[in-house]
Amino acid sequence: TAFDAEKAASTQAVVQYDIDSAGDTKTWTVNIDNGTIATSAGAADNPRLTLQSSLPNFLRLISGEAQGPALFMSGKLKIKGDMMFAMQMQNFFKRA
Repeated sequence: TAFDAEKAASTQAVVQYDIDSAGDTKTWTVNIDNGTIATSAGAADNPRLTLQSSLPNFLRLISGEAQGPALFMSGKLKIKGDMMFAMQMQNFFKRA
């Protein structure tokens, strides 16, 4: 519900999230396609961006309690792939 379709209107990207909870990593794929978004369980074939985080930090990120750059700088969020897109993508989601 936080996805802002207008801000992602001309974007096509596949993003993978690797979320660690109690030593078990769950992987999710997010497909952003010209203002639409779809999620699915499992790894992406060729993600533009992969974000790795613990479950508590991921929940803080998506709830707006923490900002991506701060989590990244503190080592609590790892980013692989297109770093510029990571910065752009944070604007695709409304914050509380």
